[in-house]
Amino acid sequence: MSNRENLDQFKNEFIAGTKNLPLSLEELLYYYEQEPVTRPYGIPCYQWIQCVEGSGEAIINSQKITLTKGLGIFLPANTPHSYYGTTERWITNCLCFGGLACEQILHALGLKEAGIYQFSNPEAIVKRYQKIHQLHIKKPAHYQSIISKLLYDFLLDLSYDIKHVQISEAVTENKVLQIVMQYLADHFDQPVSLEDLASLVNLRKEYLCTLFKSQMQQTIFQHLQVIRVAYARFYLSHYPEKTVKEIGLMCGFESSSYFCKVFKKLMKLSPEDYRRLH
Repeated sequence: MSNRENLDQFKNEFIAGTKNLPLSLEELLYYYEQEPVTRPYGIPCYQWIQCVEGSGEAIINSQKITLTKGLGIFLPANTPHSYYGTTERWITNCLCFGGLACEQILHALGLKEAGIYQFSNPEAIVKRYQKIHQLHIKKPAHYQSIISKLLYDFLLDLSYDIKHVQISEAVTENKVLQIVMQYLADHFDQPVSLEDLASLVNLRKEYLCTLFKSQMQQTIFQHLQVIRVAYARFYLSHYPEKTVKEIGLMCGFESSSYFCKVFKKLMKLSPEDYRRLH
Protein backbone atom coordinates (compact mmCIF):
# COMPACT_ATOMS: atom_id res chain seq x y z
CA MET A 1 0.00 0.00 0.00
CA SER A 2 1.40 3.43 -1.00
CA ASN A 3 1.96 6.32 1.39
CA ARG A 4 -0.94 8.17 -0.23
CA GLU A 5 -3.24 5.15 0.24
CA ASN A 6 -2.13 4.87 3.87
CA LEU A 7 -2.86 8.56 4.37
CA ASP A 8 -6.29 8.28 2.74
CA GLN A 9 -7.15 5.25 4.87
CA PHE A 10 -6.08 7.06 8.04
CA LYS A 11 -8.12 10.11 7.02
CA ASN A 12 -11.24 8.02 6.37
CA GLU A 13 -10.86 6.17 9.68
CA PHE A 14 -10.31 9.47 11.49
CA ILE A 15 -13.45 11.04 10.00
CA ALA A 16 -15.51 7.93 10.75
CA GLY A 17 -14.19 7.93 14.33
CA THR A 18 -15.15 11.55 14.96
CA LYS A 19 -18.70 10.88 13.77
CA ASN A 20 -19.06 8.17 16.40
CA LEU A 21 -17.92 10.34 19.30
CA PRO A 22 -20.61 11.42 21.78
CA LEU A 23 -19.56 15.08 21.39
CA SER A 24 -17.54 16.71 18.62
CA LEU A 25 -16.29 20.25 18.04
CA GLU A 26 -17.48 21.77 14.76
CA GLU A 27 -16.06 25.28 15.16
CA LEU A 28 -14.47 27.43 17.85
CA LEU A 29 -14.07 31.21 17.88
CA TYR A 30 -12.07 32.74 20.71
CA TYR A 31 -12.14 36.42 21.68
CA TYR A 32 -13.73 37.07 18.31
CA GLU A 33 -14.90 40.42 16.96
CA GLN A 34 -18.36 39.20 16.08
CA GLU A 35 -19.75 40.12 12.68
CA PRO A 36 -23.52 40.40 12.12
CA VAL A 37 -25.17 37.06 11.38
CA THR A 38 -28.53 36.18 9.81
CA ARG A 39 -29.52 32.52 9.60
CA PRO A 40 -33.24 32.08 8.84
CA TYR A 41 -32.90 28.29 9.08
CA GLY A 42 -30.22 28.09 11.77
CA ILE A 43 -27.26 25.73 11.37
CA PRO A 44 -27.15 21.92 11.81
CA CYS A 45 -25.20 21.97 15.09
CA TYR A 46 -25.53 23.40 18.60
CA GLN A 47 -24.06 26.76 19.58
CA TRP A 48 -22.94 28.48 22.76
CA ILE A 49 -22.15 32.19 22.31
CA GLN A 50 -20.73 34.10 25.28
CA CYS A 51 -20.36 37.87 25.43
CA VAL A 52 -16.84 38.88 26.46
CA GLU A 53 -16.87 42.61 25.70
CA GLY A 54 -19.38 45.18 24.45
CA SER A 55 -22.97 44.20 23.72
CA GLY A 56 -25.18 42.87 20.97
CA GLU A 57 -28.78 42.08 20.10
CA ALA A 58 -30.21 38.78 18.94
CA ILE A 59 -33.56 37.71 17.55
CA ILE A 60 -34.34 34.13 18.55
CA ASN A 61 -37.76 32.50 18.42
CA SER A 62 -39.44 35.91 18.04
CA GLN A 63 -37.60 37.26 21.10
CA LYS A 64 -35.40 40.33 20.97
CA ILE A 65 -32.49 39.68 23.34
CA THR A 66 -29.77 42.05 24.54
CA LEU A 67 -26.49 40.27 25.24
CA THR A 68 -23.96 41.94 27.55
CA LYS A 69 -20.85 40.77 29.41
CA GLY A 70 -21.60 37.85 31.71
CA LEU A 71 -24.44 36.56 29.53
CA GLY A 72 -24.53 33.83 26.93
CA ILE A 73 -26.88 32.43 24.30
CA PHE A 74 -27.59 28.74 23.82
CA LEU A 75 -28.92 27.72 20.39
CA PRO A 76 -30.12 24.19 19.59
CA ALA A 77 -29.47 22.90 16.08
CA ASN A 78 -31.56 24.42 13.26
CA THR A 79 -32.88 27.30 15.41
CA PRO A 80 -33.53 30.39 13.24
CA HIS A 81 -31.55 33.34 14.58
CA SER A 82 -29.83 36.60 13.82
CA TYR A 83 -27.51 38.74 15.93
CA TYR A 84 -25.41 41.88 15.58
CA GLY A 85 -23.30 44.16 17.76
CA THR A 86 -24.71 47.36 19.23
CA THR A 87 -21.39 48.78 20.45
CA GLU A 88 -18.25 49.71 18.52
CA ARG A 89 -16.72 46.32 19.32
CA TRP A 90 -18.67 43.23 20.25
CA ILE A 91 -16.32 40.44 21.35
CA THR A 92 -17.61 36.90 21.82
CA ASN A 93 -16.50 33.34 22.46
CA CYS A 94 -18.41 30.84 20.36
CA LEU A 95 -18.58 27.04 20.38
CA CYS A 96 -20.34 25.07 17.64
CA PHE A 97 -20.66 21.39 18.48
CA GLY A 98 -22.51 18.19 17.73
CA GLY A 99 -21.93 14.47 18.11
CA LEU A 100 -23.66 11.13 18.28
CA ALA A 101 -25.05 11.68 21.80
CA CYS A 102 -25.12 15.49 21.82
CA GLU A 103 -28.89 15.89 22.05
CA GLN A 104 -29.25 13.29 24.81
CA ILE A 105 -26.42 14.80 26.86
CA LEU A 106 -27.82 18.32 26.56
CA HIS A 107 -31.29 17.18 27.58
CA ALA A 108 -29.89 15.24 30.54
CA LEU A 109 -28.06 18.41 31.66
CA GLY A 110 -31.21 20.49 31.29
CA LEU A 111 -29.97 22.47 28.28
CA LYS A 112 -33.04 22.14 26.09
CA GLU A 113 -34.30 25.66 25.44
CA ALA A 114 -32.85 28.33 23.19
CA GLY A 115 -32.38 31.61 25.00
CA ILE A 116 -30.19 33.80 27.15
CA TYR A 117 -28.38 32.51 30.23
CA GLN A 118 -26.58 34.16 33.14
CA PHE A 119 -23.46 32.87 34.94
CA SER A 120 -22.84 32.71 38.67
CA ASN A 121 -19.11 32.04 38.12
CA PRO A 122 -18.10 33.31 34.66
CA GLU A 123 -14.36 32.95 35.36
CA ALA A 124 -14.67 29.17 35.67
CA ILE A 125 -16.49 28.95 32.34
CA VAL A 126 -13.84 31.12 30.66
CA LYS A 127 -11.05 28.84 32.00
CA ARG A 128 -12.80 25.77 30.58
CA TYR A 129 -13.18 27.56 27.26
CA GLN A 130 -9.51 28.57 27.23
CA LYS A 131 -8.50 24.95 27.80
CA ILE A 132 -10.54 23.82 24.80
CA HIS A 133 -9.09 26.67 22.73
CA GLN A 134 -5.48 25.77 23.62
CA LEU A 135 -6.07 22.14 22.69
CA HIS A 136 -7.79 23.20 19.48
CA ILE A 137 -4.65 25.13 18.47
CA LYS A 138 -2.16 22.37 19.38
CA LYS A 139 -4.20 19.42 18.03
CA PRO A 140 -2.22 16.68 19.82
CA ALA A 141 -2.59 12.94 19.26
CA HIS A 142 -6.16 11.71 19.89
CA TYR A 143 -7.28 15.32 19.61
CA GLN A 144 -10.93 14.57 18.81
CA SER A 145 -11.34 12.13 21.71
CA ILE A 146 -9.80 14.58 24.18
CA ILE A 147 -11.97 17.42 22.83
CA SER A 148 -15.05 15.23 23.28
CA LYS A 149 -14.20 14.77 26.97
CA LEU A 150 -13.46 18.48 27.45
CA LEU A 151 -16.74 19.44 25.77
CA TYR A 152 -18.61 17.22 28.21
CA ASP A 153 -16.81 18.83 31.18
CA PHE A 154 -17.58 22.27 29.74
CA LEU A 155 -21.28 21.50 29.32
CA LEU A 156 -21.46 19.91 32.76
CA ASP A 157 -19.96 23.02 34.38
CA LEU A 158 -22.24 25.18 32.26
CA SER A 159 -25.36 23.33 33.41
CA TYR A 160 -24.38 23.84 37.08
CA ASP A 161 -23.40 27.47 36.70
CA ILE A 162 -26.09 29.10 34.58
CA LYS A 163 -29.72 29.99 34.89
CA HIS A 164 -32.18 30.86 32.16
CA VAL A 165 -32.92 34.59 32.15
CA GLN A 166 -36.48 35.73 31.70
CA ILE A 167 -36.39 38.52 29.16
CA SER A 168 -37.49 41.76 30.77
CA GLU A 169 -37.60 43.89 27.63
CA ALA A 170 -40.15 43.58 24.88
CA VAL A 171 -40.82 39.96 24.03
CA THR A 172 -43.59 38.64 21.88
CA GLU A 173 -44.92 35.29 20.81
CA ASN A 174 -46.87 37.16 18.15
CA LYS A 175 -46.23 35.41 14.86
CA VAL A 176 -46.82 38.65 12.99
CA LEU A 177 -43.84 40.37 14.61
CA GLN A 178 -41.74 37.22 14.28
CA ILE A 179 -42.33 37.29 10.53
CA VAL A 180 -41.59 41.02 10.28
CA MET A 181 -38.38 40.87 12.35
CA GLN A 182 -37.07 37.91 10.40
CA TYR A 183 -37.92 39.65 7.12
CA LEU A 184 -35.97 42.75 8.20
CA ALA A 185 -32.97 40.63 9.22
CA ASP A 186 -33.05 38.71 5.94
CA HIS A 187 -33.60 41.74 3.66
CA PHE A 188 -31.62 44.51 5.39
CA ASP A 189 -29.63 45.08 2.18
CA GLN A 190 -32.74 45.67 0.06
CA PRO A 191 -35.40 48.41 -0.11
CA VAL A 192 -38.10 47.78 2.50
CA SER A 193 -41.49 49.51 2.53
CA LEU A 194 -44.34 49.52 5.04
CA GLU A 195 -46.66 48.47 2.23
CA ASP A 196 -44.57 45.35 1.59
CA LEU A 197 -44.46 44.46 5.28
CA ALA A 198 -48.17 45.05 5.80
CA SER A 199 -48.96 42.90 2.77
CA LEU A 200 -46.63 40.19 4.08
CA VAL A 201 -48.64 39.80 7.30
CA ASN A 202 -52.03 40.88 5.90
CA LEU A 203 -52.47 43.89 8.22
CA ARG A 204 -53.04 47.60 7.78
CA LYS A 205 -49.69 49.36 7.88
CA GLU A 206 -50.89 51.79 10.60
CA TYR A 207 -51.83 48.89 12.88
CA LEU A 208 -48.59 47.06 12.13
CA CYS A 209 -46.53 50.14 13.07
CA THR A 210 -48.42 50.56 16.35
CA LEU A 211 -48.09 46.86 17.20
CA PHE A 212 -44.36 46.80 16.48
CA LYS A 213 -43.65 49.98 18.46
CA SER A 214 -45.64 48.77 21.49
CA GLN A 215 -43.82 45.43 21.62
CA MET A 216 -40.31 46.39 20.53
CA GLN A 217 -40.01 49.89 22.00
CA GLN A 218 -38.80 51.21 18.64
CA THR A 219 -40.25 51.74 15.20
CA ILE A 220 -39.87 49.26 12.37
CA PHE A 221 -37.38 51.49 10.58
CA GLN A 222 -35.39 52.25 13.74
CA HIS A 223 -34.96 48.51 14.16
CA LEU A 224 -33.94 48.17 10.51
CA GLN A 225 -31.39 50.99 10.90
CA VAL A 226 -29.74 49.24 13.86
CA ILE A 227 -29.32 46.07 11.77
CA ARG A 228 -28.00 47.97 8.75
CA VAL A 229 -25.47 49.97 10.78
CA ALA A 230 -24.26 46.78 12.49
CA TYR A 231 -23.44 45.32 9.08
CA ALA A 232 -21.93 48.63 7.95
CA ARG A 233 -19.52 48.65 10.90
CA PHE A 234 -18.32 45.17 10.00
CA TYR A 235 -17.92 46.03 6.32
CA LEU A 236 -16.06 49.27 7.09
CA SER A 237 -13.55 47.34 9.21
CA HIS A 238 -13.11 44.33 6.95
CA TYR A 239 -13.48 45.70 3.40
CA PRO A 240 -11.02 48.63 3.15
CA GLU A 241 -11.18 48.49 -0.65
CA LYS A 242 -14.88 49.47 -0.58
CA THR A 243 -15.84 53.14 -0.50
CA VAL A 244 -18.25 54.51 2.09
CA LYS A 245 -20.83 54.93 -0.66
CA GLU A 246 -20.45 51.31 -1.75
CA ILE A 247 -20.81 50.07 1.81
CA GLY A 248 -23.94 52.18 2.31
CA LEU A 249 -25.48 50.58 -0.77
CA MET A 250 -24.43 47.10 0.41
CA CYS A 251 -26.35 47.73 3.64
CA GLY A 252 -29.55 48.97 2.01
CA PHE A 253 -29.06 52.74 2.21
CA GLU A 254 -30.22 54.44 -0.97
CA SER A 255 -27.86 57.41 -0.71
CA SER A 256 -24.45 58.07 0.78
CA SER A 257 -25.65 61.17 2.61
CA TYR A 258 -28.50 59.31 4.35
CA PHE A 259 -26.17 56.46 5.27
CA CYS A 260 -23.70 58.89 6.86
CA LYS A 261 -26.51 60.68 8.72
CA VAL A 262 -27.94 57.47 10.22
CA PHE A 263 -24.51 56.03 11.00
CA LYS A 264 -23.41 59.17 12.85
CA LYS A 265 -26.69 59.34 14.77
CA LEU A 266 -26.29 55.78 16.07
CA MET A 267 -22.50 55.60 16.46
CA LYS A 268 -21.61 59.25 17.25
CA LEU A 269 -18.96 58.96 14.52
CA SER A 270 -18.97 59.36 10.77
CA PRO A 271 -18.30 56.19 8.72
CA GLU A 272 -14.91 57.64 7.71
CA ASP A 273 -13.90 58.31 11.33
CA TYR A 274 -15.12 54.86 12.38
CA ARG A 275 -12.99 53.25 9.66
CA ARG A 276 -9.89 55.22 10.70
CA LEU A 277 -10.32 54.07 14.31
CA HIS A 278 -10.83 50.43 13.35
